[in-house]
Amino acid sequence: MDQTTVQDYIVVKPTKQGIEVTTHFTTFSKAPADGYVSCYMPSIDVYFSVKGDTSLEARKRKSRIIGKMFMDHFFMHTKDMKAFALEMHKRGFRTPKDAYVVNQFVKNHIPGNTKFKFTSVEEFEGERTTEQMEMVA
Repeated sequence: MDQTTVQDYIVVKPTKQGIEVTTHFTTFSKAPADGYVSCYMPSIDVYFSVKGDTSLEARKRKSRIIGKMFMDHFFMHTKDMKAFALEMHKRGFRTPKDAYVVNQFVKNHIPGNTKFKFTSVEEFEGERTTEQMEMVA
């Protein structure tokens, strides 16, 4: 999977009626096995399968449904801008003025037409470290 081709984004725009959300999510697919096509949406870290109809249109339809469910969680059910901004930041979505924008969302304010762009792991070069942590609760 070449995640360098992933150019996903989420645009949040305030309107008189509420907010308008536009998304672009990339989905990778593996060849059918046992009648299923395995799919992965890296920017939101969601795996799913399409059974039976393995056409491109069937995969696109299910990707749209899953992307909408993911976004609905924040904008239709919780209506929590703080949770949305923190989750997008955690998943690797950034804005040009990231600290300011996240701070505004935490205050439940949408600063104009805000575009969160996905930053994949491959965009980080240099030394790689792995840390192990133990915790007793």
